[in-house]
Amino acid sequence: MPGAEDVSELKRRIAEIEQAVSNLTREKMGLEESVERLQQPKPWESFWFRLYKKPLRGMRDHASQGFERATRYALLYFRLISLQYWIISAFPDENPRGRKKRDLAVDVSVVIQLLGVVLLWWFVPEPYLGIAAFFTGYLLFCLYLSLINIVFFSDVPKVNMPTTSATRSLLLLALNVLQVAFTFAIFYRSVLHLCPRLALFGSFLVLGTVGLPDGVPALDAPYVGIQILTNFVLFAFAITVFVSRVPIRLAGGDPEKKMEIPNT
Repeated sequence: MPGAEDVSELKRRIAEIEQAVSNLTREKMGLEESVERLQQPKPWESFWFRLYKKPLRGMRDHASQGFERATRYALLYFRLISLQYWIISAFPDENPRGRKKRDLAVDVSVVIQLLGVVLLWWFVPEPYLGIAAFFTGYLLFCLYLSLINIVFFSDVPKVNMPTTSATRSLLLLALNVLQVAFTFAIFYRSVLHLCPRLALFGSFLVLGTVGLPDGVPALDAPYVGIQILTNFVLFAFAITVFVSRVPIRLAGGDPEKKMEIPNT
């Protein structure tokens, strides 16, 4: 039988082994944390991934072909020069908390853009109307690029995640309509040399398709034609968001049985 000295020696060796295992475990955890930190993308890499790489990967498995596919890819490339998509890409949306921050940033940016356009419409001096028109025109491009992307990619969640609320989308759309009206009022001020009130009145006349701005020749109104076309995009977006969520009764079926019109 082992003596007391042998038992003491075994206990000592067991304690040394346990200490060595504990040290190795701590070293392993430290190495794993280091590897995880190294594997995490830098902030600018995450931004670039969300802005450019992630949407392109989402399009690889999509079944569209030909002109439709080329159009979709063109819309993705246009995102690179869009202020709105730069803001969106600055906030990760992989989890609900990140999505809430991103949605809040989008809401704030829409309100700020509208306020900026309104201030330019009223306060910008006539010599600087050309610069104001260029700036607000760029914001208008970003607005419509965002809306068209939503329409085209509503069936590709890997590229454009579905809206969190149809009500929120319609509220933002109402702000977008106001931004469009004030933007074209700036255009009319710049081209037709109208006062702010008459320019805005003319913009709303065209928005409602009930008339032309004061001083516009009936056969020479390029801005009017552009505004009418852009209004159609707004209406198409409203239909996409709203009608896709309206329940309808199945013809000849159970009155209580309903179906949803799918997104297209």
